[in-house]
Amino acid sequence: MASALSVVPRRRSDARLRRVQSIERPTVRGNDINVCPADTCIESPEKRNCADGMVREWPRERGASTRTAFKPRAPALAWPLRMDAPLTALCKKQRDNRMNPCLSFPRDPASVLRRRALFAAVASALCWAGPGHAEDYPSKPIRLVVAYSPGGGVDYTARAIAPRLGEALNTTVIVDNKAGASGTIGSDFVARSAPDGYTLLFAPASSMTASPQAMPKAPYNVLTDFVPINLVGETPLLLAVRPALGVNNVKDLLKLSQTKKITLASAGAGGLTHLVIESLNLASKNNIIHVPYKGGGPALADAVAGHVDGLVADFPPLVPMFKEKRLVPVAVTSPKRAEFLPDVPTVGEDIPGFVAMSWYGVMAPAKTPRAVIDKVNAAIVQIMAREDVRAQLKATSVSPNTLASPEAFQKFVADDYARWGKLIRETHIVTTE
Repeated sequence: MASALSVVPRRRSDARLRRVQSIERPTVRGNDINVCPADTCIESPEKRNCADGMVREWPRERGASTRTAFKPRAPALAWPLRMDAPLTALCKKQRDNRMNPCLSFPRDPASVLRRRALFAAVASALCWAGPGHAEDYPSKPIRLVVAYSPGGGVDYTARAIAPRLGEALNTTVIVDNKAGASGTIGSDFVARSAPDGYTLLFAPASSMTASPQAMPKAPYNVLTDFVPINLVGETPLLLAVRPALGVNNVKDLLKLSQTKKITLASAGAGGLTHLVIESLNLASKNNIIHVPYKGGGPALADAVAGHVDGLVADFPPLVPMFKEKRLVPVAVTSPKRAEFLPDVPTVGEDIPGFVAMSWYGVMAPAKTPRAVIDKVNAAIVQIMAREDVRAQLKATSVSPNTLASPEAFQKFVADDYARWGKLIRETHIVTTE
């Protein structure tokens, strides 16, 4: 046949050639593909299938036997098509000029990708225009994750502000405790949550600036996986012991440690309270034993029960224990004595230069829309200006404090992160929790 694209019939016996339904696929030879030429694309009593699936006349070479119902199927083509330049140009010309209705090629993958990208953009726009839009935020309850167990200082402060935050945002704020690994389990949960403003983290200094840096491989990056919204308050840490121990300051504790091992509990390995205990251990020449717990609540319970000699913890849950004389305050970690405990000395009075302040703040997952961040920030500033909220926090030894903007809080976190990271590296504290 004159055409460069032709069907080459296979030799068969006469008996097989007489079969009514003899099916043969088009021959693919090298870079050539069999198509139905334009001059033979006509309807006739003997109809055949062309490459585009249309029923057309299929050309027969001279000498080829007649076979009825010969229905070759189009070859499976894969992109990119490997054809020589003349054939490619011919096919393009025939397709563009509609000269050959039998010639049919798969759609260009680039156009398919463009169409899919367009659909994705439209879907994204529709989602953004839905209930998750910042103008409608919040349209459902907000989860405020506390990365420690119930009963500790972080949980206590979070539950104090959660109802007020819900009032300011006209929704319900639910406190959700996800304790473990010095606060990194709950923090990682928030970091991996959808950045829509409905999962927030009530973050203490410990799980943001200390715990992840004490791990060989932290599950999140504090500086890139979270968006700081604003500070809520600050509080010093407090060293307290059981009354039977008979000490009233750090100097007495260090002196007693020379005669017996002292056990001090913390909310978890690698946290801020752990760093304070390690500093005391260095001063005691390794006679103070750190006992990590899964949160401040269990640590406090065992200290009150006498299973450990004492603990280092946030102020809020310890204040009732002092009033009931179930624990004795030994020292605070602030630079000066706390106004609510003026008779309790600072750690720095016996270990010069020692300061360790804890803080609480609200954070969101990275990529949370700025409009949502601004709305939550405005609500935090509003409730922290209320006298009833400030009085409640002060009663638990938390000094209410907010910063000028989310950017100011971000810098605050970054500076604290660098400070405690330096101490962790110098003391070689490593935890595998």
